Amino acid sequence: YLLSTAEKLEKYLKVQIEECKYDQTANKALMKYYQISCCNPNVENICNILILAMMRLPSNDFLSLSYLIPTRLSTNPKIQHIMQCADLLQRANFARFWNEVFNTLVSN
Repeated sequence: YLLSTAEKLEKYLKVQIEECKYDQTANKALMKYYQISCCNPNVENICNILILAMMRLPSNDFLSLSYLIPTRLSTNPKIQHIMQCADLLQRANFARFWNEVFNTLVSN
């Protein structure tokens, strides 16, 4: 888990978003880097990885990646909001999920 590898994985994450692709292995490696790295992890990248995984529900990708969120970021409001939205989806509470998404879009 070298910084140069993490930088490549971060660039690849942007490609995934731009090209509507998903690579669970690469995203998991980046999350592991953020988990063990002493530097400040990129919260936006973590959010993007979680959102990409959430789009794969009911696959267990989201769950496995959520366990790799660095402890110091578990209280981050953006990450907590994504976790809440994923929970709503997993419980099939679609109306509330879409309300949360809509309210987030309106407030930004």
